[in-house]
Amino acid sequence: MSAADYGKFLNRPVPELPENILNKLKNNPNISKIAFADANQIIHDENLQNEIGFAELNNKEYLVAMSTELPNTDSKMIDWWFWWQAQESERYQLWFPGEHKSISYKKSQRAYFSNKYQAFLENTQYPVERVGKITVELSIRFVDPVRFGIKDKEKVLKHNGTIICGYVGILKGIIQHTKMLHYFKPNKKGLILISRFWLGNGLPRVIRGIAANKDQAFAMAKHCWIEYTRLGQILPEIYHQAKT
Repeated sequence: MSAADYGKFLNRPVPELPENILNKLKNNPNISKIAFADANQIIHDENLQNEIGFAELNNKEYLVAMSTELPNTDSKMIDWWFWWQAQESERYQLWFPGEHKSISYKKSQRAYFSNKYQAFLENTQYPVERVGKITVELSIRFVDPVRFGIKDKEKVLKHNGTIICGYVGILKGIIQHTKMLHYFKPNKKGLILISRFWLGNGLPRVIRGIAANKDQAFAMAKHCWIEYTRLGQILPEIYHQAKT
């Protein structure tokens, strides 16, 4: 893809959070309180898969839930995207212009990102992005869902879904502060994304409130809906254009 192609996608308007979701987050954000140890419930319990909002858990973590439609997409596109977008900051910026600043990846994994794409493998990426009022240099260690505690991985793959999950932190991963789960489930239109973030998971309880609080939970929910709604709008065209 050329610079002109990037510009074409970059100039497309970023979606705005719908009023009904905004009202839900502001006035009635309550969701089922699922501990990280029980993350596999998100995969097999359909009653949990349409939840939107956030809740403070008993251990002072905050759980964020979001449900997002990605029409005309499939799991192959998603797996490819998480490999492709990490290779250049310009690609990462297409995803959420203004909020996504730059990205790089762990140097020891250069071969994975520079060779032809085969399958999504465990890797570590270093995005710089703004969530709410905070711009932060993140580390995201993407891992096999089984290592994340997802026992139903093979069932998901059998039904043409995919799972992207990882450990989010700062200082190149020295400090971890969030667990992230994205379950992309096929539907008649394309994919429905079921997301969960366990904010504060990995931090000592005494400082957990830095990453896990109501304001940050609201910002994370809003950011998630916007960036993945936009991804659903641009990914099919980018995928077919970049793959040819």
